[in-house]
Amino acid sequence: MIHFKARGFDALVTPEHNMYFRERYRPKKQKQEIRYGILPANHLIAKSEFTIPRTGLWEGEKSTRRERLLAMFYGWYASEGCKVRKSQISITQHKERNYRRLWKILDKLKIVYSKGNGRFYISGKFAEEVLRDCPGKQYERRVPEWIKTKDKSLIKCFLREYILGDGSFRTRKCFGYDSTEITITTSSSTMQADLVELIHKAGYSAYTWIASEKGTISKHRNGEYSSNQDQLAISVSKSKGVLFSNQNSSKVEYVDYDDMVYCLTLQKNHVLLFRRNGNIGWSGNCGCEIEVEETVHESVEDLEDWYSTLEWD
Repeated sequence: MIHFKARGFDALVTPEHNMYFRERYRPKKQKQEIRYGILPANHLIAKSEFTIPRTGLWEGEKSTRRERLLAMFYGWYASEGCKVRKSQISITQHKERNYRRLWKILDKLKIVYSKGNGRFYISGKFAEEVLRDCPGKQYERRVPEWIKTKDKSLIKCFLREYILGDGSFRTRKCFGYDSTEITITTSSSTMQADLVELIHKAGYSAYTWIASEKGTISKHRNGEYSSNQDQLAISVSKSKGVLFSNQNSSKVEYVDYDDMVYCLTLQKNHVLLFRRNGNIGWSGNCGCEIEVEETVHESVEDLEDWYSTLEWD
């Protein structure tokens, strides 16, 4: 097997597996351009430099101004909201700047609410609709399906507000330059998967891991508590691809492997998005084709007669 390993990418493939990549190309007496291609892994590693893409171009349904405002509201509810009772929800925000930001969103949507102790309370049919789209308990949270079908501008509206609620920012040096790293946490595996989908649709890349396991004791405003669920983390990056070169820390090597290998064959394009060890990237697919003979049986009796003719070891 061939192991491709770099910051933000991890793939273990057979030598003949098709890899999707891009590279710099300069035709004779012309400007340098970028071209994409698919090559078997054992041919790709012969190149001195290539890049594995991590992002793509998403074209969703065109959103309206109200839908974008609603997406912003759901970003706050999904990260900082909870169910109070059957027809009531609340959103908590103690940071003054974020509190006023959420206040403005609610006013623009003309949502009826009440305030108290750093919280907004919302009741009635709208609250019931929110609870259908985004269940009350944190470990059950998910992104409403309609948000995932919309255009990039609406998706960014949701992500921006969600990150203000449940995200953190850290600036560090990367290749000599300041780089801002965004980390999001959630206790819902469904929400983690949905957020990764939205991050990629927004044109960014993501890396996932378990930040702390179930039972970990953490300090909060009102005391120490033991978590009932794993805390799942997502790192958001602006990186569009991973460069493999003998000039950086990326690594490509042959490793011994003696077990089954599986792959998919797509009907068209033959490029798929995959995840390994929390790293997400694009890859070619298997080129195998299998013909399946379809047998149609007219009745249950016919099927039983056919079944009785089979020989079993």
